[in-house]
Amino acid sequence: MKKNALNIDKTPLGQKAADIVRQRIIEGIYSQGSRIIEEELATEFGISRACVRDAFLILESEGMVERERNKCTRVLKFKQEDIENLFKFRLAMEMLAIEACIEKNCVPREKLKACLKSLDKVLKKSVVNSLEFVEADLKFHEAIIISSGNTYVVNIFKSIKYQLMTLLFSLYSMFKQEFSVQGVDQHYRIIEYMEKGDIRKSQEFLREHIQNNLDYVIQLNERAETV
Repeated sequence: MKKNALNIDKTPLGQKAADIVRQRIIEGIYSQGSRIIEEELATEFGISRACVRDAFLILESEGMVERERNKCTRVLKFKQEDIENLFKFRLAMEMLAIEACIEKNCVPREKLKACLKSLDKVLKKSVVNSLEFVEADLKFHEAIIISSGNTYVVNIFKSIKYQLMTLLFSLYSMFKQEFSVQGVDQHYRIIEYMEKGDIRKSQEFLREHIQNNLDYVIQLNERAETV
């Protein structure tokens, strides 16, 4: 009788540590610019410092942390220029993705509508969960990018996804009362014109949405620095 194969988790310890630290950064447990102590993590996780350094290398490649000359590791702190460049890069990728989805007739209608239902559900709560909102919002945009079938765009988006999550969550969590349905409405318009096969209009609303998001994030970032 054939024995069932053991389900052994072979994920490297460095990757496991990186996953934990990344989530802490996204959730703001480790704030922007804060130092992460290699020795403390090694003790907490019960792993070698070499494994922690592997985790730092993974996070550095994702743009989550930066290593300083004295070998100190800090959570990346976003400057206004960084934020603007991140959103410009994001806009360029999503414009290409929308065009590809419409031209290939592969608009992910059901996935996009499911994402909007999640956004509506989060906004209807008496207390908005910022992380849920950010995750649902990015899933909407990620669905378009993945459906485009453009491998380069998909891989590049994955490389900046965690930076976007960190930035958006760290700011939105400070000013929850300022959440608005405007962004969700723009999502509905994007779907509407993608379904109609109108590339120009779809991109037009995407550009407006991301620009509004950028303006809002810069405003919150400026206010956060004075708190």
